[in-house]
Amino acid sequence: FPSHDSKQWNDKSGNRYNAIGTGTITRSGTINGIPVPTWTGSTNTYFLGSASNTSTTVTAFGVFTMNSSSSTYVRILSLGTAGTPDYDKVTAMNPITNNGPTNFFAYRNNTSLGAVTSVYGTPVAVCSRVTGSNHTFFLNGTAGATVATSGNFGYSNYTVGSSPTEESTSYLSGNVGEI
Repeated sequence: FPSHDSKQWNDKSGNRYNAIGTGTITRSGTINGIPVPTWTGSTNTYFLGSASNTSTTVTAFGVFTMNSSSSTYVRILSLGTAGTPDYDKVTAMNPITNNGPTNFFAYRNNTSLGAVTSVYGTPVAVCSRVTGSNHTFFLNGTAGATVATSGNFGYSNYTVGSSPTEESTSYLSGNVGEI
């Protein structure tokens, strides 16, 4: 990730799930001394990439620091279809979402899938896992409640830092080191 404004986040997995940036995102923050992309809380600032899934399972990881100036319900990661809400159907999901002031949770098909509490400004490592019948959210290695959820996914896009339809009202302020 370059040190100046970036318009692309390159996938390091080898699957070429690269994301295109919108707005101003710079590598001006750090997590544990490592330079990382920084969101300043500006509207319409996010990365959008292509990745599809029609199975019943998904696992998402994130390492980030969120500031208190972030919007409520900001998506650290959203799985859906560009231009379509990501919260009200079984085929999409917000695997890593903030529901201020310090709650992080997953959301799918109009249902909260458990919440964990963290502290603003503190680096966290999270994992959001759907096994086909259940969801568990992990914060720094500790599992939250397991919540029932099922059905096939049907998403074709992902966003980092916003939702696919609420770019102008739900925005991130903080640093993201890994998704």
